[in-house]
Amino acid sequence: IIGRYLVYDLVVLFTSHRPSASLLLGLCLVLSGAAALATAPRHFPLRPDAKRGASMLVCAGILLLLLRPPLPSSSLGLSWDQEHLLEVDEDDEDIYGSGPSPAGAWPSWMLIATCLFCAVAATTNAPIVRTPVGASIFGNLVGTGVGAYVGMEYFRGEPTVQLVVVVVCVCTAITVIFLQRPSASSPRWIPLVFAGVVTMLPVSLLLHHSAWKARLGGGRTEHEEAVAMEAMRSTLLAFFMSIFALLAFSIKLKVNALLQENPKAPKRYGVRGGAGESGRGAGTARPAHLKSLSSSLWARQLSSFGSAHLPALGNAAAMGCTFLALMLNHRLGDDHPAAIFAIAPLLLLLNQDIYFFTGMGDKRRYFPLTAAVAGYLTILSTAFVMRHAFFGSYVLQNNRLHWAFVVKNLAANLFTLPIQYSFNKFLWNGSRTSDLVLMCVAPLNLPPMLLADSLSIQILAGVSFLEAIVQYLMSRHVRRTGLKYI
Repeated sequence: IIGRYLVYDLVVLFTSHRPSASLLLGLCLVLSGAAALATAPRHFPLRPDAKRGASMLVCAGILLLLLRPPLPSSSLGLSWDQEHLLEVDEDDEDIYGSGPSPAGAWPSWMLIATCLFCAVAATTNAPIVRTPVGASIFGNLVGTGVGAYVGMEYFRGEPTVQLVVVVVCVCTAITVIFLQRPSASSPRWIPLVFAGVVTMLPVSLLLHHSAWKARLGGGRTEHEEAVAMEAMRSTLLAFFMSIFALLAFSIKLKVNALLQENPKAPKRYGVRGGAGESGRGAGTARPAHLKSLSSSLWARQLSSFGSAHLPALGNAAAMGCTFLALMLNHRLGDDHPAAIFAIAPLLLLLNQDIYFFTGMGDKRRYFPLTAAVAGYLTILSTAFVMRHAFFGSYVLQNNRLHWAFVVKNLAANLFTLPIQYSFNKFLWNGSRTSDLVLMCVAPLNLPPMLLADSLSIQILAGVSFLEAIVQYLMSRHVRRTGLKYI
């Protein structure tokens, strides 16, 4: 508090404008907490509460810096001179003045309180999450706090959608907590809660559409209402995408933890990899009876923990998250081809299950990623060629098909397929392509990179060329390792 003028001058020096009250308070808390963290172990070595309190100060300061909640115009009850005046937010007068208080004031403080509550629960030995009742209460509190912030901050004026958001956050928080600390009955009701979260996606979209119809003619034009509806719908999709990503990540951690508790069966029968550990060559496929045996042993091991359904739930969450991300790229990014490099890593959350992904082991975990990149770019480039071939400006002006454009781009697309096929086959079963074939086929990707009219074809050709180099280096490394072993 005494050094607030120094902090103020430092902020003005580095940012060239006056800080707000929340920024200044956050910096003061971070600096005070950091100083206390440095001195607490020396002066209070037997009091862990001192270090914990300093950590809470740092957390509170970081949250204030990130969220920037509005503070009262009284400047925290401190006196300031004319050279150190705080920057007043535009909505401070509405929030703390005589006018009506909008909904954007308290949700930020609720999120800050929720994060601090989680930090306190994680750093103390309190048995709040050690019992099923305490875990349920903790999940309800955390889910309500986060859901209230998201609902009031991003879905203002739609109470039904806000209620759905709060319910989804509560269900997600309880599911994540009971995944890490399961109870006797949690394996039975977790699939039901997951189904409820999935059901809330179409329900929230229908509620939002009905609320939009009710608001038509309320002062804004139809175009403005349509733009607002599209923005709100995209926000809903992004919210559910983050929920599915969190569930898929939590289930992935839980499945890996369960398999590591008794790793003998997976290592012995090669469940974690696409090939077994019995010294076979990398290009030799495993017999069908061994595949079924290892899959049944893997399912039996998860069933012994009462979690045989978890991999399928995680796969559904990962696929749903990926699908929503592709929808957002279509709605907001106009199907930009480079977005697939940020979306495809979500497929690393897939697990081996007993329904659809029976052969998905640890050594095959990169196959869905590369296959999704190749498939998405191929479909996108083909759609580009077909769209411009039948509905482009050349067709409209000359009333005939532009055959040169179609042949050139389709041929460029086909030139990238051999490397894509060989690389994905290499990731799936380890079958290597000879170095001579790679050196002959890899240059076929250079003409598409230089002559193609579609950015997706150029990116696909670049990816194929890099995959050829990676496959050559990996094959060379495997060959050298085998020679050393011999």
